Amino acid sequence: MSSQLAFNLPKPSIDSVQVHLLGTEGILFCRASKQLYYLNTTAAYIWCALLEGAEPATIAEDIAAQFGISRDRALHDVTESLFNWTAKGMSPRGQQDSSSPTAPAPSPPGAVESGVEFIPAASHVYSLGVQRFLIRYASESAAARVHPALAHLETSAKTTASNSPIPINVALSGGHYCLRVRGDVYSQGLTEEELTPLIHRIMLSHAFESSDCLAAFHAGVVANSHGSVLLPGLPGSGKSTLVAALVDSGCRYFTDELTLLMPDHTLSPLPVSLGLKRGAWPLFPAALENQPVNRQPDGTEVRYLCTTAAQHACPPLQALIFPRYKVAAKTQLTKLSPARAIYELSVAGYAVKHELNSELVSRLAAWIAPISCYQLQVGELNSAVSTVRNILP
Repeated sequence: MSSQLAFNLPKPSIDSVQVHLLGTEGILFCRASKQLYYLNTTAAYIWCALLEGAEPATIAEDIAAQFGISRDRALHDVTESLFNWTAKGMSPRGQQDSSSPTAPAPSPPGAVESGVEFIPAASHVYSLGVQRFLIRYASESAAARVHPALAHLETSAKTTASNSPIPINVALSGGHYCLRVRGDVYSQGLTEEELTPLIHRIMLSHAFESSDCLAAFHAGVVANSHGSVLLPGLPGSGKSTLVAALVDSGCRYFTDELTLLMPDHTLSPLPVSLGLKRGAWPLFPAALENQPVNRQPDGTEVRYLCTTAAQHACPPLQALIFPRYKVAAKTQLTKLSPARAIYELSVAGYAVKHELNSELVSRLAAWIAPISCYQLQVGELNSAVSTVRNILP
């Protein structure tokens, strides 16, 4: 599925579920269970297409054509998604749809069945935000692939009843991997190349869910010893490349994915590893040449920079800067009003714990009012780095 198709979808809602579309992905909020569920690009499209009345077979044909996968595999993904959502009381066809969903097509060879004893070859405990995760790897190969991108999050803090980690099993059967979160299948039929991006997303979703933040932004954060800048941006805006270049210039890295705005208006970045798409690889050859290629759910390839994310408090926010890459353009900084900046934040991607309401909008407006906000047209990367660094105190 193309990114443009995802961006043009409406923000759907049914009585029991609200969807926040964040770029090409989304978050389902189930009002009954107060649970959040992550939608990758494919799942977001499946949900919206089902809500608009499309039949599973039609959706599968579109997904197969967009991703170059077999129709049978696409139909399995569609019917399994519908089955799982309906089982949780979240059918995108609405609460009045009393018909039972079509059962998922037979699992591909090697699918992991519940109840099978899982014996890990390696395990690690990681901490992201206030949430902890116990990831158990079925093979040393999977651990060697995933752990380097999470190693900076590893914790040896003692586990107690009040802070027990969320278990994530990276199970293996028949040459494919299955991710189980708290025993439930999250995704299966996976290759090693697909594991790290999916685990990142699982951890980010649960870290957001367990926080008491006002809102979460799809934004990077870098800082010096005196202040920080928030860099929100849609995929393709050049955000990740700019963050990597700023870190290469000496800035401290805090995150490139999700930043939480706390009730006291401080930022709490979630410091997962910085992933760069293929187009940026030639800009950082020394740092990336030995890093494995990973595949995201939308099919794009990324490599992760071995950057040690800052684990201490984020310095005071100095500015919001919205980068927009434009080929052969002159680097240019344009001042934005607070209202325009709030709008741009919503475009770049945000999530809130409950529905957006007038009180929350007022709190966001009060937070952003004293902050300097800019749009940065990025042409030549070095000049963009200099521009951002000149804003830091």
